[in-house]
Amino acid sequence: MRWHLGTVLRQSLEHVPAERVAIVDFHTGRKTTWGDLRRRVANLSAHLQALGIQRGDRVAFYARNCPEYVEGLLAVLQIGAVHVNVNFRYTTGELRHVFANSDSRAVFLGAEFADRLADITEQLPELVACILIGDAPVPAGMQGIRHDIATASMPNPPQYSEDPDDRFLMYTGGTTGLPKGTIWTQEKLFRMFGVNYFARSGPRYPADNDDLLSMLRNNECYTEAVVAPMMHGLGVYSVLCTLSFGGTVVTSSAPRFSAQGLLRAVADHGVNVFKIPGDAMGKPLLEALDADPMTGQLDTLRMIISSAAVFSAHIKRRLVERVPHLLINDILGGSESAALGNAISSAASHAGSATDASLRLQAADCVKVFTPELKEVVPGSGERGMVARSGLIAEGYFKDPVKTAATFPVIDGERYCLLGDWAEVLADGSIKFLGRGNVCINTGGEKVFPEEVEQVLKALDSVDDCGVVGVDDARWGSAVTALLSLKAGHAFELQATCLQLRECLADYKVPRHFVLVDDVNRGPNGKLDYQRLSARAAAALVSNPDCLKVFSR
Repeated sequence: MRWHLGTVLRQSLEHVPAERVAIVDFHTGRKTTWGDLRRRVANLSAHLQALGIQRGDRVAFYARNCPEYVEGLLAVLQIGAVHVNVNFRYTTGELRHVFANSDSRAVFLGAEFADRLADITEQLPELVACILIGDAPVPAGMQGIRHDIATASMPNPPQYSEDPDDRFLMYTGGTTGLPKGTIWTQEKLFRMFGVNYFARSGPRYPADNDDLLSMLRNNECYTEAVVAPMMHGLGVYSVLCTLSFGGTVVTSSAPRFSAQGLLRAVADHGVNVFKIPGDAMGKPLLEALDADPMTGQLDTLRMIISSAAVFSAHIKRRLVERVPHLLINDILGGSESAALGNAISSAASHAGSATDASLRLQAADCVKVFTPELKEVVPGSGERGMVARSGLIAEGYFKDPVKTAATFPVIDGERYCLLGDWAEVLADGSIKFLGRGNVCINTGGEKVFPEEVEQVLKALDSVDDCGVVGVDDARWGSAVTALLSLKAGHAFELQATCLQLRECLADYKVPRHFVLVDDVNRGPNGKLDYQRLSARAAAALVSNPDCLKVFSR
């Protein structure tokens, strides 16, 4: 049987008890029951169609996490329109690119971003409708309604789509060029969510719709905290997966992440799982637990899932020490494919030993490692290659056949997704993740992957955060350079730091320059913009401005 995600969600809306809580905004304390959600989504679907939004039309979401974002998302999926995510931290050029490239006809718009969108609407003739979240004027030239219309009566009953090939667009972060729209079908999205969900009780997948409903009735519902921004895959996929199976979404409309707030939400709302982008949220969580262990208040929390960014081994190890019943699932994936592999940490496993901070993944049959010549890497050979996945992968990039062909090659008759993640296949068949190939540093003929060096640096007592890049060097071609932000009260000592690094890294991997910065400026998804970091490092080494301290060995 083929599946339509919007239809599955509509069935959840119809069959989950009306009094059960569907969404909690723990920033405002607002709760939305499944009965309320059912009515609001149906009304929004009808009003979108009254605005002229039809199946296949692109609808952008330019807002922070909030219940209105979720309601609009479900309405768009059910009528067969196409979701388009908009990073609320985009520059004007990136913002214009996403709206224009996607040909978005409507936008769910957070009031705080209305002025920024109004500045470019004259350049976006396709954008004709706006659904406002909050109080702000409708940008000139657009037909607008308030999101409160979800409580009004329907103009006409909505017409739902059930075509499994209805699309879903997920724009990438744009750290390696302008954002690209990754194309998914609703069929593939649901299968990806289903694999994750049904793995809780075993590998059986529903045979048909009746079987799905039966499984849902017999499965214990769970509560997931969605703290990653919904405008990133980590956030929006968490929402859709949880609601597809009748669970409860606990999120926050606050403009900034609060680790203490998340831990309090876990205790107050019985959260079972949440997903984070590695160290960006994992480190504040550890600091919050160090300050207040919350003993006995985190009993319901069973798992933390990390994806989309590096999760340092020493932080994972300390988290499972603080919460002994906790499992941490570190997943390697991307906007273009389902998981490439995962690594589980627990208090009993002693995973994340300081002697080996590399990420080891247990890969599935659909995951292989290929050399640049597209030859499969033999386990234990010591050869390095790129991780590739077949099966649950995206259809390609919207309006970009050249990049689609490069990222989704056909190898021996099978279509794969190659994201540039480099790895080595060990003798036991497990995969040792090395890092992204497009940020690999070639120094004196040796390859250095920034993630490996960053993991070791972040384990040092003095380092708060860091990023590692290569800068042009007459002798080495490219010199490994670390940008460091230090913890309060700590000073940087060059010789002591290099000695510590050499205990875990070959000498050519130890940075030749260290640049002290106040902040490495991670994005809201926890990722580093390595192009901008490289420019900052190069400028510091040339001019050595007073605000930066540079140390070289």
